[in-house]
Amino acid sequence: DLMSPDLVREALVTHADQLIRWERGIAVFEQVFGQSVLVTEHAAWQRQRRMLMPAFTPKRVAAYARLMTDAARTALDAAAALVPVDALWTGVAMDVILRTLFSEAAQDDARDAAWATQTLSATAFHEMFMPFTLPDWLPLPGKAAKRRALRVLKGLVQRHIDARVAEATQEPPRTDLLHMLLALRDEATGEALSPQEVLDQCLV
Repeated sequence: DLMSPDLVREALVTHADQLIRWERGIAVFEQVFGQSVLVTEHAAWQRQRRMLMPAFTPKRVAAYARLMTDAARTALDAAAALVPVDALWTGVAMDVILRTLFSEAAQDDARDAAWATQTLSATAFHEMFMPFTLPDWLPLPGKAAKRRALRVLKGLVQRHIDARVAEATQEPPRTDLLHMLLALRDEATGEALSPQEVLDQCLV
């Protein structure tokens, strides 16, 4: 009973200001996710969590189910008779993420994002158990792939953000996550997420 999910959840929420996450893990995640809600602590985390909550209400998350169904149906319709299951569902996951974030499903973007995230995940898993992170500019195995994956992923996300910011008023207005991130305002201060924060939250 002392470790029931409800009690653990209550403790994490009630005493969030006293929770310190695994420093090594945060150091590795920060290389990709910057100062996002996944990485920040204390007041910065509280502010971001407070601002992001409206984008992830149960009603909004439930609405993403149709995107998932559409993406799965599209992938299955396009699949050859024999296709690796991991590749198929990685593609579906990226398709859903891109539709949810940007209201667009671009096959090239989904393929590039899948490769970049798989590369960065493998690198992060390796680095997580090292006592420190070696500089990425070193000519070591995996470093070139990591640099390229970061460029691909950040470039893809920034391209969508730039296009949206430059876009004339959309009619009807978009309802995707990027639209919500750009429209968010802190109830306490009225401030918006900074451009860097928008990029970091999209990467998460």
